[in-house]
Amino acid sequence: MKNFFAEVKDYFGFSKRERSAVLVLSVLILALFAVSLFPRYFVSVAETDFTTFDSLIKEINQTRRAESPKQDYDVFGDHDPDKAYLSATFKPFPFDPNKLPEESWRKLGLSEHQIKAIKNYEKKGGKFFRKEDLAKIYTISETEYKMLEPYIQIETSKPKHTNRITDSLSKTNTYSPKLTFSGIVELNTVDSISLIALPGIGPWFAHRIIQYRQRLGGFVNVDQLLEVKGIDSSIFEEMKPHIDVDSSHIVKRNLNRDTFKQLLSHPYIDMEMTKFIVNHREKHGHFASWENFSALTPENTASISRLRPYATF
Repeated sequence: MKNFFAEVKDYFGFSKRERSAVLVLSVLILALFAVSLFPRYFVSVAETDFTTFDSLIKEINQTRRAESPKQDYDVFGDHDPDKAYLSATFKPFPFDPNKLPEESWRKLGLSEHQIKAIKNYEKKGGKFFRKEDLAKIYTISETEYKMLEPYIQIETSKPKHTNRITDSLSKTNTYSPKLTFSGIVELNTVDSISLIALPGIGPWFAHRIIQYRQRLGGFVNVDQLLEVKGIDSSIFEEMKPHIDVDSSHIVKRNLNRDTFKQLLSHPYIDMEMTKFIVNHREKHGHFASWENFSALTPENTASISRLRPYATF
């Protein structure tokens, strides 16, 4: 039995050199484990240099400011965008809106949708007695009317003989109700032509809403229309009853994979947040979840909460 235990001890025993090797190997394993747990204390990660990106943004902004409003349809800060757009498309001339041929309306610069609304108004017995009556056509925006108003020339003819009875009957027979838009549009799928039909929305505002929707990834609630440059509370309240939102059409941004340029293009992600996201990905890897992302930016809780419907990981 003693011989058996001696043989086992000799078999599993280590020589002095082997014990030293095991000790060195153990130290190396512990060192590698420590580096994996606390990399920032052992490996220096270079900060991403955003100088190139900053200069690129400045160059883009300078170029946009240098361009005229008529050419720059993607800048949301243009002054009076409807007027800038219409001045390039409208060609007004003196006209009488009563029974004006469709071809003449086209020469003025009106769209087929607007001409159709005018002709439907006439078919229902509508007539333009004053310049302001043209503004009652729901497809014609306030800006469009202001551009046409100086050129409107309505012929007025009064009967030679009249009395209170015939005058009263005349006023009753010539009354025509204002046409109003009564439909509902889904904000994330509607096209610009359908948007123009909404109260207070002209061609340029329709274009601007579509552009902002593309940058945003879609609307999650109708109140976001107030973020579109130029749409104030009065216009918003007028069109709000005719708008619905289906958030299932939202296009989300992947905070772990989108490029610097893609992240920065979103209205809710500014330059500082873009830098933070890219730097964190390079230093520490991907974000695990929204909770993980928001916990890393507690000081920006209010500003990033609106980003949540658009973020994925």
